Amino acid sequence: MRSIEETRILLDLIDLSFLRRTGVALPVPPGVPDRYDWLHREAPYSLLSHDTAADPVFTYVNEMALRSFGYGYSEMLSLPSRLSAGPADQAERNRLLAQVRQNGIAFNYEGLRRTKNGNTFQIYDGIIWVVEDQERKVIGQAALFWPTDVLRPDWWNIPGPK
Repeated sequence: MRSIEETRILLDLIDLSFLRRTGVALPVPPGVPDRYDWLHREAPYSLLSHDTAADPVFTYVNEMALRSFGYGYSEMLSLPSRLSAGPADQAERNRLLAQVRQNGIAFNYEGLRRTKNGNTFQIYDGIIWVVEDQERKVIGQAALFWPTDVLRPDWWNIPGPK
């Protein structure tokens, strides 16, 4: 299990990589005293990442993603990310991840994902991007998605594709 400090460092790299790709940091409401704690515990959108292994495994997952997928924290961090989509959705997922490897980011993704118990759920407004370390070496990919199709809060200000 990753320490709190290691989790914070990884979340910082996810945030920095998002900033490099979009020109804005991961969105949080104004006045939040600890943005990383808010992103991890209170964000109304799912945030997760996986590594660069041949069969990538999740390396980060926030509370909303845990609720969406129905796994516990340690379960999710040992799960190959391909299992987040059902068999019928693997080809589309693979195409999307290849597009992200090539372009660095993809916007406006919607699709089905699979919970621990095998049920499917729709994701909305997905953004997937390459995650790099401080030396800009690729260490994985991250995804942000909303679990519902509702109006976004005023502080949600993500630029479109560049």
